[in-house]
Amino acid sequence: MEKGKMKGALKRFGVMPYQPFSEADIKLISDFMYEYKIEEPSWFKEHWEQGHGKGNYKQQGKVLHSKPDSPLKSLKETGLEIARNTQKVLGKNLMGKMQNEDPVAALQFCNENAYPLTDSMATVHQAKIKRVSDKARNPLNQANQEEMEHIGYFKKKVEAQENYDPIIIENGDEAHFYYPIVTNDMCLKCHGKPGQDISPK
Repeated sequence: MEKGKMKGALKRFGVMPYQPFSEADIKLISDFMYEYKIEEPSWFKEHWEQGHGKGNYKQQGKVLHSKPDSPLKSLKETGLEIARNTQKVLGKNLMGKMQNEDPVAALQFCNENAYPLTDSMATVHQAKIKRVSDKARNPLNQANQEEMEHIGYFKKKVEAQENYDPIIIENGDEAHFYYPIVTNDMCLKCHGKPGQDISPK
């Protein structure tokens, strides 16, 4: 906080949560930001030509595409990578709060930071990431009818201790990928039964 340049913004919004990316991921992100063209807003050319820029407004970076010697990952591989990386980021931060403080601190952290952390992973992977539940506390996380069917499928597989694949539904240029977050002892500290898993505090 003391090193911040925008004191008003820091006071209003606080410090951005720590992003636990590996060195390899950080290199990929920085390479992308420096080397490649970013999506250009429709208003940018006119904005530039009205005197808000100098020289040629066209970006000089490379166009993002897969290398010929690096075949694109399958939808399953890509989806699993995004799901697992997002769960890893959330889990690592929550585990740290649990170990260094207590479940109450973890609860507050999750309440304030779960969405920003998920959004940051969506930006990294250039995807839309959403968590839904059949027992949602937050109405924004309530699964719709189709998602409820997918949850039911995964529940049956987990209860029967059977292997399962992600559900992938392709729709034109988009693909919807569904994969479960299976609860563990840490999850139940806040999502379990009051008095049994959840402490009175």
